[in-house]
Amino acid sequence: MAENQIDKTALISPKAELDGVEVGRFCVIEEDVKIGKGTKIGDFTYIRKLSDIGKDNVIADHVSVGRSPFVRGFDERIVSGVLIGNANVILQNSAIHRAKQEGLQTQIGDRNFLNGTHISHDNIIGNDNVIDKYVMVMGHVVMGDHVHVEASVGIHQFCFVGSYSKIEAFSKLDQNLIPFTVCSENGKMKALDEKRFEGFDFLNKNDIESIDLIHRKLFKEGKTVRQAVSDLNGETPLGKYQEAVIAFCKAHVDNKRGFLL
Repeated sequence: MAENQIDKTALISPKAELDGVEVGRFCVIEEDVKIGKGTKIGDFTYIRKLSDIGKDNVIADHVSVGRSPFVRGFDERIVSGVLIGNANVILQNSAIHRAKQEGLQTQIGDRNFLNGTHISHDNIIGNDNVIDKYVMVMGHVVMGDHVHVEASVGIHQFCFVGSYSKIEAFSKLDQNLIPFTVCSENGKMKALDEKRFEGFDFLNKNDIESIDLIHRKLFKEGKTVRQAVSDLNGETPLGKYQEAVIAFCKAHVDNKRGFLL
């Protein structure tokens, strides 16, 4: 194991496993915590037991990882935790709560950027997401990859947030957000326009046109999502991004939250 750099004021349980980790002033790291090589922990950060943190993360000052969920009557004897991947940046005043159910984990993937974000219990956050300041992601939310959540947003529990989507500042999301769409400030869905597609360098002109086509078929032909998906199943060929949108709709068409339309 690589040598750790631990400030003398930090309180580290002897039962914690740290491998080449830098720990700042007045941090607390409890027992049964694992932290991978190259991760840096800022000052006054508290990491509670059964938190499993990967390599090359930056966890800034005043971050809380693994605190019990804000659930009335929660049984503190429940054994649950937090799983954080690699190369994430978690900035000041972020909070990530452990799962509510026995044996489960709240999960954060790789290369995410969390800026003063509240991640509640049992959430599953994918990869390469940007979640800005004062965002509240409530319990049991599943977020895909490459999602951009602007400041001061509330995401209701049990919502599914599709990959490559965006939630504008000061909005709320209480329904499932389809990939490549935007939840606007007034709580309505809109398709990504040409300017927003500029951030997705991997998309070529044909990709953008195919995504635009699938959105028109889903939202602008007066059909329900279920009807539109059923009709699209018979159409070939579909590009991989079209298939991703359809797969998301098929997977969640029976979800009680419904789709933001």
